[in-house]
Amino acid sequence: MTESNNADARSDELPQKPPPSLGRNPARRWPPLRNRIISALFLFTGLAVWGFDLLGDHQAGKLALLIGGFIAVLTPIIWFTFFSGHRGWIRIIPLAALIAALTLPFAFGHIHEVGGELTPHWRWNWEKAPDQALEIPTSPA
Repeated sequence: MTESNNADARSDELPQKPPPSLGRNPARRWPPLRNRIISALFLFTGLAVWGFDLLGDHQAGKLALLIGGFIAVLTPIIWFTFFSGHRGWIRIIPLAALIAALTLPFAFGHIHEVGGELTPHWRWNWEKAPDQALEIPTSPA
């Protein structure tokens, strides 16, 4: 009898196995280290090209920063959407936020013109055009 009591005591001390998953991977909070390194490399490469003027051209540096920043933001969003293991509706949130961040500004404004160094000049839809903002002169009577 003492052996069965000892066996029961030992089974209580052993760590319990987690229940088997239902075919899903457990949700992960952070992307793997390689994804974080890839995002950081794209971002820092774009910043270095733009900040140190490595290409000798301001427009090309800004374009490199734009592409590097976009890929740096897109990499964790792709990971979260397809590989994180969260529920479906949760995985769609970052993708929907990216689409909203890219499209909503154009619902409230527009690019009026693009400057010489590929710098867009933004104008809100409710903002008056420069020729409409001038006061109408009155004649001194």
